[in-house]
Amino acid sequence: MNILMVGHSRSGKTSFMAGMYRYLGECTEGYGISAKKKNQKEQLSKMAFELSKNKYPDGTNIQSEYEFSLNVHGEELIPFNWIDYRGGILMSDDPTDSDIDDFMKALKKADALVVFLDGTKLADPSSKWNIEYDLLLSCIEKSLSVNHNACFHISFVITKCDMVVPGTTFYGLSRFDSLFRQINNNQNVCAMLIQCRITSEYYYTPFLVLAFSVFGGTPIYIRRITKAIDKAKRMAEEHRPTSLIGKIFGVGELLLSGLFGIIDMEWETEYEKTWAAEKNEEELLEKLSELRSRADELLEKIKKWRDDDLITIY
Repeated sequence: MNILMVGHSRSGKTSFMAGMYRYLGECTEGYGISAKKKNQKEQLSKMAFELSKNKYPDGTNIQSEYEFSLNVHGEELIPFNWIDYRGGILMSDDPTDSDIDDFMKALKKADALVVFLDGTKLADPSSKWNIEYDLLLSCIEKSLSVNHNACFHISFVITKCDMVVPGTTFYGLSRFDSLFRQINNNQNVCAMLIQCRITSEYYYTPFLVLAFSVFGGTPIYIRRITKAIDKAKRMAEEHRPTSLIGKIFGVGELLLSGLFGIIDMEWETEYEKTWAAEKNEEELLEKLSELRSRADELLEKIKKWRDDDLITIY
């Protein structure tokens, strides 16, 4: 699964990742995430530690792509890539055709999108940041026309909410009203709006964003596992002796295999191939059951967060 994040420079992406890793990193109880590359694990651990000391990480620390797994009680549930898009479409008032093509390629590979909106800019009643908003809007509107493998989940994260007065009006958000209406009318897209603050004491919000993104991608993994189960069933049937002669031959094959095993000759019998395929099927069925159970659990969490007014769903 690929989760693509977009946002202008200094929009709070690095602090968000530090908070996400501080809350979820290498956690073995409940939900957690693991960085699959050693250098990324070390870097994220350092960022999370600095955050605990009330020191915000430098924006240049963040890498362009991270490989994670979402875990439950330390066991991998879903692997995912967290990708920071840094293309020219966000850097210029007049992006080129090449900039747009690059972004569309990234979008087509994405299974979820996370959009970072600087809360201190949204709270500014002037039109100072309108061009920046319009560039983001242009990017996001393009995502609505892309065909994805499942309902495409977009998270709009209003960052730096600890730097604005509680209850402040986010004037700039009105620029997104038309986009939210488009999403409401699109059955293939679902969006979430959330206010986020990351401090040494408050860093829970990234879990809500990750849960919403991963939940959108669970149908992809359910389909993959279902196909793998069907393949395992076919493999088991292909190698299972069914006739009397086949069964007799199968027993003979086992005896010969054991005999040759004494003199270190490898021989995988048809029965052994059947048992291996059946064991694989059994493991996949357990994985499918766990994934469906966790998808239902994440959905209930999302509903509760919505009912508690922590998030707005479009």
